[in-house]
Amino acid sequence: MIDPELLRGFVSDSVEMLDEVEPYVIELQKGFESQGAVDPETLNAIFRLFHSLKGASAFLGLDNITRVTHEAENLLNALREGRLQLDGRHVDVILEGCDFVRKILSYVQQEGTDKGFEGEAEAIIEKIKRSMSEAPVPQRPRERAEEAPAPRPSQPPREVAKSDIRVDLEKLNELNDLIGELVIAETMVVRNPDLEGQKLENFEKAAHQLHLITSTLQDLAMSLRMVPIGGLFKRMLRVVHDTAKRTGKEVELILKGEETEVDKTVIEAISDPLVHLVRNAVDHGIEPPEERERIGKPRKGIVELEAKHEGGEVVVLVKDDGRGLDRDAILQKARERGLIEGGDALPDEEVYGLIFLPGFSTAKEVTDVSGRGVGMDVVKKKVEELRGWVEVKSSPGKGTIIGLHLPLTLAIIEGLLIKAGGLRYVIPLYAVRELFCPDSDRVTALPGGGKVIRHHGRLLPILFLSEALGFENGKGLEEGILVLLEQHERVLCLLVDEVLGQRDIVIKPLPKALGRPRGVSGCTILEDGGVCLILDVQGIMERAGYEISQNSREGG
Repeated sequence: MIDPELLRGFVSDSVEMLDEVEPYVIELQKGFESQGAVDPETLNAIFRLFHSLKGASAFLGLDNITRVTHEAENLLNALREGRLQLDGRHVDVILEGCDFVRKILSYVQQEGTDKGFEGEAEAIIEKIKRSMSEAPVPQRPRERAEEAPAPRPSQPPREVAKSDIRVDLEKLNELNDLIGELVIAETMVVRNPDLEGQKLENFEKAAHQLHLITSTLQDLAMSLRMVPIGGLFKRMLRVVHDTAKRTGKEVELILKGEETEVDKTVIEAISDPLVHLVRNAVDHGIEPPEERERIGKPRKGIVELEAKHEGGEVVVLVKDDGRGLDRDAILQKARERGLIEGGDALPDEEVYGLIFLPGFSTAKEVTDVSGRGVGMDVVKKKVEELRGWVEVKSSPGKGTIIGLHLPLTLAIIEGLLIKAGGLRYVIPLYAVRELFCPDSDRVTALPGGGKVIRHHGRLLPILFLSEALGFENGKGLEEGILVLLEQHERVLCLLVDEVLGQRDIVIKPLPKALGRPRGVSGCTILEDGGVCLILDVQGIMERAGYEISQNSREGG
């Protein structure tokens, strides 16, 4: 019986190796198509990964994985030695071998064996052999072949001693939870009402030192969870390759911001949504090569993935240079389903937002790639579960950009503690731009009942937080404070009763019985043990019901 811990390590390592192999294989094919020759470094990297996978599986007695990876090694070695010329069949069978190994890894972890997959293994081995026997053999002039030096065996890179250890993500989650509780306990001690008004110099010094240690520990724990998003992005190379092949399109994937670090939990949560968005970009966005040529575009379409930090968020953009979203088709489908009446006057943002409704699809036919309207609603739901939001921009004939706005961390944020309607709330500090007292002379009432204020040459909408949350005992404009919020070209002045100060906020999920109220992203525990809701800035802005823009018209 194989040791479960050893097996778990093998499965984890194998998944990582497969995640590395697939982008290398796609890169190898792209390099051959553009240069007319395989890149030896890329080929050697693929060979080494398969060799490592074969060695580990052989050690554990997993014969089917060993046999498939060994045959893949034979193919790769023939390519390395120049006995074969790379073509699409080789790429397909190598990727099929990866799929086979990936498919049975979870079974291996549970059962400790890969027995029962002999038929599939044999079928893949035969495909690999056939691809080698039918592939063209490189032809070189005899005199040049005689002059060419004998190929030197590739030397694997020198192994560097590593001090890394594998840590279970559950243990990291537990560590973060404990640090969150530590932050709460520190706040309860330092801001204890019993200490108010007392001068305790030694206590203040000790409290300051405690805060420094807690903050450093908090930052260190957060950094342990942060990983570059490049690994997830590279998995999309395979998605683009497979989808383009099924749909008969020519598509190139460009990756930007691969070094951007994101919480490991966030990466796992957005993996499936990102796959769906990339597939959609290729299937629905990019036009067939002949159509692109007819309208003056290059035959090969471009899909671009970009990640970047903006304020307290991570923004992941999925761009394509395809046909763009069909506004008229979206409106027509929405009318057919009774979702809207008319709708011609709706801004583009609201129209494009309809694609995230469950079952919504404008595809004329269902394919094995997409068309059933299942997926975009899941994308939005997953992102919102992470306290993020989705935006869509599209230009007819030029392409579409879908942005996933995600929190930098899921555990602790800096927040502004405020009071409205007799209750306390937290606003994420990254969205707060300014605090100021409203001047009634600069406030204008709108015909629809709302109010705007002229501030720094712009007319900014005002939302009374207490009224928005259903309380009638909030302060009026003369007594309240305006919190200027800004988030991605949207601005809003939020009227609150009182500003209580800045806090490190430990985010706790809302009880399931409460669902997910719009405008609320979670809750936290304050120094006096009271529970306080954390406001979702994006949800608050949507709740305001205004079209807000950073380019708001100037007040005259």
